[in-house]
Amino acid sequence: MNSNLKIYFIGFFLAIPIMFSLVSILWKTFVSGNPFSTTLIDNLGILGVYYFIISIGFTIYLKKL
Repeated sequence: MNSNLKIYFIGFFLAIPIMFSLVSILWKTFVSGNPFSTTLIDNLGILGVYYFIISIGFTIYLKKL
């Protein structure tokens, strides 16, 4: 893997989901007052859809190289 591809991979598959999870859980739990279990289930569902779409996009991008 070249260095640009590694940066894209780290950003799309690690950094963005971790930041989204932290912000979403903290906001929905402490600011909005939703139960933690509901917040966690919602967050994991959104991340599942995100990973599915990003995996397809990343595969298409790799085929173009």
